[in-house]
Amino acid sequence: AFNISLWMTLGVTAVSMLFALWKTGRAWQDQAAKPAVDMEASSSVRELRRRALVLDGNPLEWLTARKRLGPVLVWITLLLLFSFMMLVTGGFEVLFGARNYGEESFLFTLWVTAVMFKWWIASAVCDRFRIDRGENAMELLLSTPLKYEDYAQAIWRRLRRQFMWPVIFMLCLIPFMMARSDNETLPVYILGLLMFGVDAWAAYFVGMHASLTMRRPTFSSTIVILKIHVLPYAFFFGAMLMIAINSANFDPEGILTLWFMIGLVNNSIWVGRACLALGENFRKTAAASISPGS
Repeated sequence: AFNISLWMTLGVTAVSMLFALWKTGRAWQDQAAKPAVDMEASSSVRELRRRALVLDGNPLEWLTARKRLGPVLVWITLLLLFSFMMLVTGGFEVLFGARNYGEESFLFTLWVTAVMFKWWIASAVCDRFRIDRGENAMELLLSTPLKYEDYAQAIWRRLRRQFMWPVIFMLCLIPFMMARSDNETLPVYILGLLMFGVDAWAAYFVGMHASLTMRRPTFSSTIVILKIHVLPYAFFFGAMLMIAINSANFDPEGILTLWFMIGLVNNSIWVGRACLALGENFRKTAAASISPGS
């Protein structure tokens, strides 16, 4: 297991360095603005009819509904990642074999899959405002009678269309994993599922706020990931370090509760801050981000 972990770490590092070298050579100077590849127009009569109905209901949803390959890409990534993690950790052997108590394999696989979902959701939430501001189309949209509810509804339906069925598929597998795990790990499954929902809910509001207000909306999804998914772990490990210094006793249930409460409080703070700038203050916030001096 140590050798596998070491080689995976070295592999990720090497790929990251190669990507950084490739990207740096193309990002050191300004380039001509390109139209956002929101989606290709479809020649299918059925697709055109569907998009026409969407356009009549909410023009913003029409903009987000053009990503036809979005759900397919999520399914492919989910199946590849889930299968890889289950093979590496021996999860398939426990799930379909005679060996019991594979909670270590299951929990690690679910954690990696949940991270993939949460980071992807954070990026998808930021897409709408990031694209509009990158194309200088935000001013045009603000000149229409569209309200904050229209933006929020369009983004929510895009998330539901792209991620709902893959997430339901994962949720259907969890009871089988719980049945093949030790009963003492059931609270980990339950709190993990609750935290996944809380993180996705927080990313929905924080992503809209970050992509609307940041000077460089390109990095808005990165900020959301740092605030919602990285910062709580930093606080948690800091609290664990303090506990280890002051006490040698670790209560597993107490540690799990501490992890959940830190995540819940962190998300509540960021969501509350985002909601103050959205809702009735949406147009004021958007106008200030487009013209800071106004």
